[in-house]
Amino acid sequence: MTFESTYRIEGMTCAACVASVDSIISKVGDVEHVRVNLALEKAVVRWKVGAVENHLAVEEAVNRGGFFASSMPTPQQIREERISAVRQQGWKAGLALALAIPTLIVSMFISDLGSSNGMNSNWLIAFLLSLPVYLYLGQQFHVGAWKALRGGRANMDVLIHLGTTTAFAWSALVVFEPMLSFLPSIFATTRHVYFDGSALIIAFVLLGNYLEGKAKLQATDAVFSLMDLQPKTANVLDDNENTTKTPVGEIEPDTLILVNTGQTIPLDG
Repeated sequence: MTFESTYRIEGMTCAACVASVDSIISKVGDVEHVRVNLALEKAVVRWKVGAVENHLAVEEAVNRGGFFASSMPTPQQIREERISAVRQQGWKAGLALALAIPTLIVSMFISDLGSSNGMNSNWLIAFLLSLPVYLYLGQQFHVGAWKALRGGRANMDVLIHLGTTTAFAWSALVVFEPMLSFLPSIFATTRHVYFDGSALIIAFVLLGNYLEGKAKLQATDAVFSLMDLQPKTANVLDDNENTTKTPVGEIEPDTLILVNTGQTIPLDG
């Protein structure tokens, strides 16, 4: 007889992540089939007939792939965690935008503020404004990218990391070129920096994550509302056709239950 296990999978951001998790778990011994759900952040694993459930092997394989697998928490725990995550995503997105927009303004629209130690003051201010966005607020993308690359795959984090790092590193070398005499002459003749692009990319992705988190929270609340409609007990029929009210969670498969006219069906199977 086959049986299934459910795992919570954290770190998935797109369809490519779903495919990666599916492929990773499918390679674990004795796994027959895998269903991965991005919105619910879970994977349902069907084991082969006679197999022994191996939680540790699944969790280790998923963790090596750059994600995080754990046993499925209760619905209430999931809701509380999502509320906390949405709040964190909200202030991160707000702070990133609060720093990225001035970076854009000082880089593109404010007239020349002169120089400091040979360095363009506008560019230096843009560097200081975008530095916390790149290093702190964008840390999750950089870490996620390296985990993905170590696992031999590419995801959205890799694209964000490559784009923002290239823009930020190039611009930083242009700003500090007067202090780094060993740099090629191209850095001295360049007239553009891209701190604003690096900061805005991170800010907009964080904003998108925040909006996605709010949508997931609303979906979770809708699921809870439907769950509240499910009866908590069922009328179990014994061999003498007598009924006993029994909590739904205690009813075994193949048990006969009585559903009266107009009553909500408490469970199936």
